[in-house]
Amino acid sequence: MKGKFLVPLLASAIVFFSCSKDRLIESQSTGSLEKKAIANLQAGKFGNGIFNDLGRGYDMTGQFANAEAVANRVLNIDALNASQAGRVIADSIYSQEYEENYGENAESYSQSLTSKLNAGFSLPLFGKTLTNSFNSSDSSQHAFNSKYIYGSCNVVVKQLRHRINAPINILLTSLDANFLQDIKTLSAESIVKSYGTHVLVDIYAGAAMDVLFQSETKHENRFNAAKSGASSAMKDVFNISIANGSETSSSNDNYNRTLKYKTRGGDPSKALVNTINLDISKPQVSFASWQASSTISNSVLVDIAPNGLISLDEFIADPTKKSEVKAYISKYLLDRKTKLYHERVPIYSYVKNGGGIHLLSQSAYEGSYWKNETIGFYAYANPVNNSIPVRWYTTSPTMRDNLYTLNFGDGYWNDFKGVVFYAYRNQEPGTVPIYEYTNKDGKDHYYSSNIEGDPYWRRRGVAFYAYPKK
Repeated sequence: MKGKFLVPLLASAIVFFSCSKDRLIESQSTGSLEKKAIANLQAGKFGNGIFNDLGRGYDMTGQFANAEAVANRVLNIDALNASQAGRVIADSIYSQEYEENYGENAESYSQSLTSKLNAGFSLPLFGKTLTNSFNSSDSSQHAFNSKYIYGSCNVVVKQLRHRINAPINILLTSLDANFLQDIKTLSAESIVKSYGTHVLVDIYAGAAMDVLFQSETKHENRFNAAKSGASSAMKDVFNISIANGSETSSSNDNYNRTLKYKTRGGDPSKALVNTINLDISKPQVSFASWQASSTISNSVLVDIAPNGLISLDEFIADPTKKSEVKAYISKYLLDRKTKLYHERVPIYSYVKNGGGIHLLSQSAYEGSYWKNETIGFYAYANPVNNSIPVRWYTTSPTMRDNLYTLNFGDGYWNDFKGVVFYAYRNQEPGTVPIYEYTNKDGKDHYYSSNIEGDPYWRRRGVAFYAYPKK
């Protein structure tokens, strides 16, 4: 999802207009390097110009629209431009946008990145976009902990667009000499290692501030929680208001919140990078100085057009090698797609100091008011294998009792606190019944697999099914 804002005019062929609450940057003076860059564009000096990722290989398992994922050259852009006038197109533009992507987990977030491109498949890729920012994955298995939600709101300044308008039969006449030699001698695996999975044919250069949000949540709608959490963080830290249709209240159920931001392109002396624990602090950050430093001469890859990638095997004429590379690319992407692993978390049982009220929590410490009795059982922190939310209700405003249920509260249980964990309505392999107990007066709800023999408690029935203590 894109939004455009901050739109001054540089020497450009394309200008975008929008209204925004953010301040405009004054038009930048065109210095000698910028003049040289524009002259190169007009003269058609593409391959050796200031920005030359056009025609290079690209690995779709790397970071999205990031030079980290750019591989060796496949196309000889200068030769193509010389032999096929008008096939290589360069636009000097100036626009600024914010790019939004959200996911209820890493897999769905990665899928949102893949869906930006018309790549001909729907695998959740670009996993390194997350692994390079957060320590929440098993990188060897390309697997992420499913308890986290994700969002990104990247600020993207676009200076240039480079694209190729030519059918594949014309492109095959302008292949790089090293690529031609390598496809004759290297294995399919080595070719993909050297040249990636695709070739860049329609790209944007400029500067970008990548802003990534990670959190856990008690909200049932995890996607909305990701949207509201990321947009709230953008407002708190960067004073950017993003109207993405999410309810601000959804972010109130988020916890263990982390914001990571890093700039690319622009003046390196004005670069910004930091990781913020939003549960502890929300420092105000200004990126105006870095933003204003973006020029043509310090541009980097920042975006890929929807049709901006062509599969590498399309550039191989030999049918046998073409088939081998195509098959290896399919396996390579499938093996490295973003996956999830599911972690059972301990659910602790607390009693109020002095007794009379019990509490369930994923946290090992709930403050001095509560005494941690023990781990009661294990459950999931997010929906896994048809598990459903266990909702926490109290009797507001004094919280005289706590109810944990798979159902919705009624008039008596009128204060919904959120989803504490996920369990099952029916018994699943490995689970045990967790019973609801109260005292003889029907108060002091308590949840356990077995506390028979204690005269204080009355069993009320099975509340849900979860996993026993180890």
